[in-house]
This record gives sequence, C-alpha cells and structure tokens, in this order.
Amino acid sequence: MCVGILLSTGDRWVVALWGGQTMLGHYAFAGSLTTGTSALALVIRTVVFPEVYGQASSDGAASALHGHLERTLVPFARILPPLLGAASVVVGPVVALAMPQYQEAIAPARIFLLSGVAMGLVNLASVGAVAAGRQRQLPMYAASALAVTFALSIGALAGGYGLGSVAAATFVGHVIFAALVLRLNVREAGIPEPGRFVATILLPLVWCTTAVGLVGQVVPGLDLGSTAMAFALYLLLLAPLMPSWTKELRRIHH
Repeated sequence: MCVGILLSTGDRWVVALWGGQTMLGHYAFAGSLTTGTSALALVIRTVVFPEVYGQASSDGAASALHGHLERTLVPFARILPPLLGAASVVVGPVVALAMPQYQEAIAPARIFLLSGVAMGLVNLASVGAVAAGRQRQLPMYAASALAVTFALSIGALAGGYGLGSVAAATFVGHVIFAALVLRLNVREAGIPEPGRFVATILLPLVWCTTAVGLVGQVVPGLDLGSTAMAFALYLLLLAPLMPSWTKELRRIHH
C-alpha cells in the first residue's frame, strides 16, 4: 500500500524538490485531471469485485480472471483512451482561456488525462490479483514502476525538458505497473503468450498518448483554428484504432 501511494505521489515530490511551490502547483493542477478516470475505475471495481471473487471461489481463479479480462479490463482499455485523447487535445485552449495562469500545466495535463487510464487498469486488475491470491506481488510491481518513475522524472528535469516530460515519465511508470498486474491476470487466466496479450490491451492507451504528444508538437497553438486543426490531426492518427474501438462498443451494447 505504501509503495502504491509513493507511486501516485513520487513524481510530485521530485517536482517540488526541484522547482519549488510554483512548479508543483502547476504540476498538481495537471495531475488532478486523472481523478475522473480513477474514480470511474473505483466505481467499476466496487461493482465487479464481489462477482470476480465469488466466481473464483466457485469456478476457480482461471475462469474468474478470464471473465474479468473479457468483461471489464479489455473494454476499459480499448474504449477510454480515444475519448480521453480527444479531451487532451482540447484541454489546452480551455485552460488558456479559463485559467491563463496555469498555461504551464497544459503539457502535463494532456498526458495525465490518459495516465488515468493506466491507473484505472491497475485498480481493476488488482481485483483479479486478489481473487487469485497473488496480491503479495503487487508491492514488488509498484516498487519497480516507482524506480522507473523516479529515474525518468529526475532525468527529465535535469535535462531541462519541462513538466510535460515529467508527466511522460510518470505515464511510463504507470504503464509498467499496469502491464505487470495485467500480465499476472492473463497468466492466471491461462491465456497463452501473456506478454503479447497484455501488449494488445495496452496498445490503444500507448497509441493515443503518442498521438496526443505528436499533435501537441505539430500544432502547438491554443486558438480556435489551431485546436480544430489539432483535433482533425488526432482523428487522422486514430484511424487504425477505430475498427477495434467500434467493435468493442458494439459488443458492449449487445
């Protein structure tokens, strides 16, 4: 638990020690944008935990985790990233217009919106770990992700790359943690080639985050015209994911 809390706050300690209260204020404002996704994951976790745990007791952990992956984890990982990526594209002009004093928070805010998906996946995948009786491995996974986050965050600030790069470092740490916990779920579910399966789960998140970062570099403007251009470019970059996204929506609907 302590390691997990450190993973959620470690980057902020680095920013505070490096840049003081003003830099921390901008970064914390950006980080607050993960709250919505994390809250959604917590609500889903509360609903699915009794079902997964009960199925693990009656049918075995493998069956329970296989169902948890199909019904909860895969849809969450496939559907949310494109939507939050679209929100990330438009968050810049919104912040610039409504709270111009927080413009330094725009770059990390764009990444943090998507980082919340990785945190949500960890929250949901931990249900499977508990149901399989493998929760003791979670602190070790969190510690590995924390070490990566610290190293990359310090390197980003030392290189003068700004708050956006620190948020990117944090995103990498969260994705690593999510990948490790997801792999545990996939392995316990008896699915072959767990590493490959986890990669397919995380692909939409990584793809959308990369697309948002690329759009921010190509179209850095915050006016209405630049935002429309950035949004169009984001949709273009999203095209390869659209078939699986719409397929997942149809599957859930039915």
